[in-house]
Amino acid sequence: MLGRFLDWVYIAVGALAAFALFSLYDGMVDDPLVRREALRGYVLKSERDAIASQLAEERRRALAAAQTAEEFKRRYTALSERNKANSEKAEQDIESDNRTDDGAPRVTSGDLDWLSKH
Repeated sequence: MLGRFLDWVYIAVGALAAFALFSLYDGMVDDPLVRREALRGYVLKSERDAIASQLAEERRRALAAAQTAEEFKRRYTALSERNKANSEKAEQDIESDNRTDDGAPRVTSGDLDWLSKH
């Protein structure tokens, strides 16, 4: 009977030793390896996400700059056309005003120079 009891004790001690060795292996070898792999993947994913967000921000800024440039171009074109029309109208007004007088021009080139400077 004592032999059977010792067999069960040996089995229990062996099971405890196996569990202890497995726990030791898991804690000292496997967990750090898993942690390193997880962190490596996390770092790569974080870097990829950071680069993707930087690219999205640069694209957004480029689009905003292009839209702003297009708006300024449109405004410049409109102002240029308006200035050209105003200049042509002013020239026509000056010519018609000069024709209605007795032949002496009321606006001289000196007057036009002064107006363009002020």
